Amino acid sequence: MNFKRLPQICAFLMLGIMAIATASLVVRKSLSASQQGEKQIPIKVVQLPLKDGAFPIEIRCEDARLSAPNKVDGFSCLVINNTSKKISALAAVYSVVIERLTGESQESHLITNDFFVHPDIREARHLKLLPPGESRILQPPGPITFENGTVSSVEVHIDYVEFEDKTSTGPDTNGSKMINSMRDGAARYKAWLVQQYKQNKMEEKTLTPMLENSDIPKELNFNGDPDLIEGARLYRRVMRSVYDTQGAAELRLYLNK
Repeated sequence: MNFKRLPQICAFLMLGIMAIATASLVVRKSLSASQQGEKQIPIKVVQLPLKDGAFPIEIRCEDARLSAPNKVDGFSCLVINNTSKKISALAAVYSVVIERLTGESQESHLITNDFFVHPDIREARHLKLLPPGESRILQPPGPITFENGTVSSVEVHIDYVEFEDKTSTGPDTNGSKMINSMRDGAARYKAWLVQQYKQNKMEEKTLTPMLENSDIPKELNFNGDPDLIEGARLYRRVMRSVYDTQGAAELRLYLNK
């Protein structure tokens, strides 16, 4: 399956903008759904196979919101952990079917939530694994517009779930690769940052330019891999936030770990 990659597809999702909800919560209908001219279409949800009479990881989705025939403005899904294990990361695929004059086509996108991503990020953002019986909100990072077509349907399914004990479930077409690559990118960027910091005699003034630079150092040899790059950028953004809000002393604590 070929996936269309979206910029920063999971950076904010992993950093806590997904609201915590209880497993019994029914996904709310968005207030924006009543806006004039907006259309809603039901989302088809494909669940993982039943286990002991229940879906191990259940997903419930609100209707997708369209402000134009070719534009999906967004939707929210509630992901519920019905297992006895804590979830450390998960990935879901949403597929959009577009009707064109030449026929139907489908585009698939991957959304990830990684509660484990990197020790420094977990600590700085107070990320917690998803416990049994609890849930999280999963949603795309922003609107998507399709050229020369009309959106006819949207489908969502769980692709990959990683548990605290490193076991997993799901078809895993691409989820584990994206999650692990982002983790690798974050770890490699930290190693580079620490190296640069030490080479500059641990002077605080050397930190700011590094954390402000959005370019990924060429010596990391990411070769354009979008997931490695996003992992590195995620680590940089979080450490920049630590520096801005808590100061250089707090940042040094992370770099010295």
